[in-house]
Amino acid sequence: MSSNWKLPTKFDGDQGVTHDEKEWSARRAIGSGASGTVWLQELTLGGPTSFRAVKTINKWASITPSTRTFLTEVEILSKVAHRNDLFVEFLGWYEDKAFIYIAMEFIKDGDLSQYIQNHRLEVKRHSKEITKQLLTGLEVLHSLGICHRDLKPKNILIASCNPLHVKISDFGIAKIEMNTVLRTNIGTHGYFAPEIMPMTRREIKGFTPSRQYTKAVDMWALGILLYEMLTSVNPFLFRDRGNNSGHTMYSGDLPLDLLEPDTSVDVLNLLKSLIQADPRKRISAASALESEWILSSRPSATRNVSGPDPPPPMSMDPECLPSQAAEAKDYDYLNYLWGNLEIIVLVLGIIWTLVLGIITWALVLSSRAVWILFWCMWILFLGLWGNICLTLDS
Repeated sequence: MSSNWKLPTKFDGDQGVTHDEKEWSARRAIGSGASGTVWLQELTLGGPTSFRAVKTINKWASITPSTRTFLTEVEILSKVAHRNDLFVEFLGWYEDKAFIYIAMEFIKDGDLSQYIQNHRLEVKRHSKEITKQLLTGLEVLHSLGICHRDLKPKNILIASCNPLHVKISDFGIAKIEMNTVLRTNIGTHGYFAPEIMPMTRREIKGFTPSRQYTKAVDMWALGILLYEMLTSVNPFLFRDRGNNSGHTMYSGDLPLDLLEPDTSVDVLNLLKSLIQADPRKRISAASALESEWILSSRPSATRNVSGPDPPPPMSMDPECLPSQAAEAKDYDYLNYLWGNLEIIVLVLGIIWTLVLGIITWALVLSSRAVWILFWCMWILFLGLWGNICLTLDS
């Protein structure tokens, strides 16, 4: 964790803090998730009225050594802090015995999911500019060896409505590829690349199944984002009754029937190169920035698209602002279980070992066979532990 970004902090009680004679007071929670809560804080002393978003992360919320994950998030934010035109601005971090606090700019105009829902024509009209901004951000991340792993509309914040300007946020499960590989099945349903999902790995022709994947998963997610901006539909997200989060079903083909008939050939080519099942053939961010559609002067995805100018920015009143839930972990229960499958197996292994020990004691250790079985199970358990430790490193 970069000590250069650590803020000297005095805790004032009632969720108030002071940094260098500037006092910040918590106003309300604006997001929550598996790892913590995001609070809106107001500067009440030491400068003009301003707001910031502070992500609070419980150090002991997980049974894993999860502080490592929090350190990674702060490290990534510090690495991209010089590009606050592409990523949510990092303002520093501080901590106490129980929590880590990550301070970021407060972005008032919500996220791309809200914009797609409320301003479909405007999103479609400006899909090229949004895509170009996201590609530029991914090119920076990937050049630094960083894989976001959770690119989705809720993690794309609207920094400005006119002109339309977006920023990538939430690096809670991002990973730096340095002396390690990406293995953990993690992300959000509807944006999973096929190589992340074990049940679809064998369906990709010519692709050898592997527990590892690369930064190409971000390019797949961007392709889904672009498709969603053009159609307002996620092509591979299916919702059952009573399941709001839905689940990912990769059908093997990109449904082109939902696209407008006049969708340009250039945007279709880019879509197909992004939503490419084989990660080895999937286009990179740098190459996508050189694609015909991105380089062409045509501003829209279709040959003739007209519509009103983007709406003006929303109210500055923080009580009326949309939730910045993109900065909180937005996992549903099934996603959480899926991402922590190794931990669950580990816990079950410990429970099984304890049960076996109790059974052995109950038999008064009268049988040598029971002892042999006991130690065999311990050896298997130690092998399982080693495998899980390697997996958790991803």
